[in-house]
Amino acid sequence: MFAVTDTMAAVCGRYSVHLHPITFVPLVELGPLDIATNLPRGSQATPNKLSLICLDLSADSRYLVTADSGRNIYLFEFTPHTWDHVTSWTMDKRTAKVQFDQSGNHIVITDKGGDVFVTTIGSLSANRPGEPVTISTPKRILKHSHHVLDVIFSQDKILTCCSDEMVRVCTYPTIVELIGLGFKLAHKESVVNIALVNRDTNLLSISAEGTLKFWRIWLDFLEHQHNVLEDSSSQSAKSHRCIKSWNIFSILDTERAHANEVVRMAASSFEGRIYVAVLISGFKQLPVFELRPLETTLRLFGQCRLANDFVDLAWRGKNLFVFNPAEANLSKYVISSHGGLMKEEFPLRFSSSVKKDVIAFGAYNRPFFPVKKRVPSHILETVEETKKVLLNEFGPLPSEEEKEAAEALLLAQEKIIEETPEERHARLAEFTSKLMLKKRENKVVKVVMTPQTPEIYPSILMSPMDRHGQSSVEKVVMDAENVSVANNGVKNAVKEIVKLDEISSTQETEAIQTDAVSLEEDDDNDFDLEDRDAEEDLSAN
Repeated sequence: MFAVTDTMAAVCGRYSVHLHPITFVPLVELGPLDIATNLPRGSQATPNKLSLICLDLSADSRYLVTADSGRNIYLFEFTPHTWDHVTSWTMDKRTAKVQFDQSGNHIVITDKGGDVFVTTIGSLSANRPGEPVTISTPKRILKHSHHVLDVIFSQDKILTCCSDEMVRVCTYPTIVELIGLGFKLAHKESVVNIALVNRDTNLLSISAEGTLKFWRIWLDFLEHQHNVLEDSSSQSAKSHRCIKSWNIFSILDTERAHANEVVRMAASSFEGRIYVAVLISGFKQLPVFELRPLETTLRLFGQCRLANDFVDLAWRGKNLFVFNPAEANLSKYVISSHGGLMKEEFPLRFSSSVKKDVIAFGAYNRPFFPVKKRVPSHILETVEETKKVLLNEFGPLPSEEEKEAAEALLLAQEKIIEETPEERHARLAEFTSKLMLKKRENKVVKVVMTPQTPEIYPSILMSPMDRHGQSSVEKVVMDAENVSVANNGVKNAVKEIVKLDEISSTQETEAIQTDAVSLEEDDDNDFDLEDRDAEEDLSAN
């Protein structure tokens, strides 16, 4: 979402990249870099339907690369007076991340399919200011079977982490047939981020559930290649496991709630210590930890207040930059000499037009957290809170069914996070065309169906005792005309469930309106039947 060097900061808007010097007295005025005027030749994309998704600056601030939602990559070069567009091209799949390696002469592109490509900018001899820039055809160097969540570099290695809980280390940039590849099943959940520290001799990895691990690159990966992490209690695993691991929720002395998962980590090492910033979904604070490698201890160093959990992080030495696109704000925090984390006045100020573009970028690209369970960051954290939604959305439920219904709602939400509106509409239409019967101890049967298919209703509900849609235990009244319009225009029938023991007295009913929550059909249709007297009373009434 943004990139920072020693002299410049670049942030993503939806339609433009906005560049600003990070000194108080800018030497030049840097205008926005628009994608609409720099689309690849022959592109049929509609500019107002695109959005930038990622960018990176080379270490010397000479080049900038960015990617949009239409699979297009753009390269710009900084001349003594302005930024010039060098070239644009289109990838086969949508890009997840673009970045420069440490030399600045290669662009590494990671796509949504798990493939990693590299392209070369000119050559070491010809790549000089003022000379034409040449770009090689992107070449695939790595392939993953799962979604790649992070890619980092050293001088001679490339490291990746995926949603398959693995961390991989490979030689770079001379990758021919994955020579020198080492990998580990390093975590029990998705590895969200990795970071090289201590002059690239150590590696930090963190998973979605909050486990932070400290590794030695050579001993833990390359010397013991193709290792699967063994049980840490095993004597034979000592040479195959990390130096140490911590659970950050334990260090924060807080209990991890349902929606709290790690979504981003950034680390920096200087003066013999390592500082780790960890972004957690649902937290309004950004904790920064201090790791002392010799003692292998980790402690909470400080916290930064956040307006929301959709931010990006980057370290430059002892400076921590936090970019919040939802508020078009870039903040700077500094590790002070007396051992504290302080917010420092930052000269970067966005104009109203830039703010509008940056906020639009945030609205378009806001991800759904957490990484592992695919639950949005605003999801209800506890079943108790979910009950309130159930009460407002679906009406009152019997107390013994509230927990099961709340868990079903959470499960259904997990399945629909990455859907488009069209896919959601189709799914809801499919779900609401199904009918579900579930036995309850209080002999109440819930029915999910649509008014478009009332003819299937009696055949599913029928019991061996009654083939007209009424069992000896309950009577369900369906009013096909009384419907409610749920999300995306999908109609759900209103169900009235009448308890047997209340039919003859108060005629108490229960109306349940559902938003197509996907529930499993109970295979046990063996209802507990009352004695024959109850059936006779029902018929008489």
